[in-house]
Amino acid sequence: MIDTANTGSSYPYWAYCFDLECDHNYYAAVDLSGGLGFNVTQGWFGSTWAGNGVPIGSSYKGEVILANSRILGCAQAGVLVNGGTTTKINNCVIAANSQSASATYHGVTVASGVKNFTISNNSIGKTANHSGTQGYPVFLTGSNDNYSIIGNDFDGNATADACNDTTTSSTKSYSNNNG
Repeated sequence: MIDTANTGSSYPYWAYCFDLECDHNYYAAVDLSGGLGFNVTQGWFGSTWAGNGVPIGSSYKGEVILANSRILGCAQAGVLVNGGTTTKINNCVIAANSQSASATYHGVTVASGVKNFTISNNSIGKTANHSGTQGYPVFLTGSNDNYSIIGNDFDGNATADACNDTTTSSTKSYSNNNG
């Protein structure tokens, strides 16, 4: 989703997808550079050759819901969150990313200043058939507010089996994560 006319009001509004499969793309499986809403259930996003599985750009204007999907074997991060108003990543398998350089990229990377996101009930690490090449399961690059990281399985990452969350926000919830 991108605003090619760049008028500020010409962007695509919504994409609702079921069973969307994107495999062996060059840059990204789903590139959210513009738009208002992306909702996917039971997606398969894997093996990007040179980029992230699902990059959410800083100019993205709306919500993102990734549910019951697999994001696997990407060159860089599985999900890169640089923008959006609300992001929910629920019940997904995010594993074996950072294929271009082990432990350099992470399962989910969230940029500084991003708020209103939920990462819950996911398996972020390795799978039975794929080694743990991604650094952290969730990597927060700076200051974030109003977010929840709850009930995830973080087993099998290359750097650590825990989120690198060092924020002191009073509006965060971090609990019941295994790793």
